[in-house]
Amino acid sequence: MKKLKILLLACIAFSGLNSPKVFGQNRIKIHTEFGNTRDCRGFGFCIVIRIPMPDQKNNGLTQSLDDKSFNGTVMLGSSGELEFEIDKETGITAEGYKKYLSSGLFIFEEDFQMPKDVLEKIGYKDEFIIRSGKYEIKDEREVIKLIIVG
Repeated sequence: MKKLKILLLACIAFSGLNSPKVFGQNRIKIHTEFGNTRDCRGFGFCIVIRIPMPDQKNNGLTQSLDDKSFNGTVMLGSSGELEFEIDKETGITAEGYKKYLSSGLFIFEEDFQMPKDVLEKIGYKDEFIIRSGKYEIKDEREVIKLIIVG
């Protein structure tokens, strides 16, 4: 019986070695400029860049904010969707929130291809294109969430 328990524990311990990455484990910080990709005007994402985490030579500094940008995080959701989170107090200006997020819908005027380096850092191996359209915003007490299925 003792050998069976040891064998069972060994099987459980090694079963996760070849399994895919656990979703939600790789949340990274990003800086995003609102606008389209042609001229960074209008609605959608113009630019998405990674912000190094505090332990990477930047002492926790983030990109500076203006009314056309936000600092937040992104991770891969359990169904392969991208989950963006923005802290209401520190991640976006009041004017930026009012203009781009307060309606409850986020609009992409055109398709936006997520940068490869961002996707790799969150464990997504393929390309991810956010299609033009309207996406629901979840406005929670302290954070704003935007979930996008590719």
